Amino acid sequence: MTLAVREEINNDFKNIDKIDKIDKLEWAHPGLILQRYLIEQKDDTDSSTNERDKLFTRIIYAQKKAQDVYKMAYERWEKSFATETINVSGLIFSTLGKLICGLGLASSIETGITLHHTYGFPFIPGSSLKGIASSYYCDHYLSKENPCFKENKEYFNILFGSNESAGHIIFHDAWLKPGSDFLEKDIMTPHHRDYYTQKGKEDAAPTDFDSPVPVPFLSVSANTKFLVIVSCYDSSENGKKWTNLALEILEEALLKLGVGGKTRSGYGQMKKVNEWNPPKRDPYAK
Repeated sequence: MTLAVREEINNDFKNIDKIDKIDKLEWAHPGLILQRYLIEQKDDTDSSTNERDKLFTRIIYAQKKAQDVYKMAYERWEKSFATETINVSGLIFSTLGKLICGLGLASSIETGITLHHTYGFPFIPGSSLKGIASSYYCDHYLSKENPCFKENKEYFNILFGSNESAGHIIFHDAWLKPGSDFLEKDIMTPHHRDYYTQKGKEDAAPTDFDSPVPVPFLSVSANTKFLVIVSCYDSSENGKKWTNLALEILEEALLKLGVGGKTRSGYGQMKKVNEWNPPKRDPYAK
């Protein structure tokens, strides 16, 4: 396995194995810990699993220590929507169960997670939100048996775009509401590893004799709140109708389809819990 942490960093970090010493992580970026602070492992033994568990503990702790910084960043991000030149609509959603975005991202461990590059907190990419809204619209409104098929197709192009032009609605990244513990340790247990990886034999079969292989990963906790925002550069009342329509479709998609990975296992489903009003623009702000 390629060394996942430079020796210089490792020397400073290797003594942080106990919770009572973990306060040295006050300065640490959760995403940096995930990508660089896993101690090199020679094989998939119990020792390797323990090191991953320690890594996840450090990430969760680092996020708790960075709450104040994240709160300031969140408030600044939210205030960026205080403008009269675009139409903005938003809702606050809560996860019904766990959520994981970026499970297949490249990582120093087997599993990934989408963390904000600057602040290291999990978020839902706007591209993911647009994707599930588009998929839901296609499944429920673009059936050729639908008497409004032609009209719905025109609406689709306005909302999501086409090969010829971009859509008029912007789906922004969804940020977590500050004030809660966002991440928790999770685990999945593939039962037929050789079958999925074709390790050893090309004709490896999924049998009842295979042993489950626990794979730890991080996921967003249930009942975590996100602010979901869409916008449109049309500042008229007509533009407001389009943003409200996009948000209505997205609300249905989040509840019925879910977002992120493992949605068939119940991950990623969300429900609306509160309305959201864009902040007022400060008339004295430059």
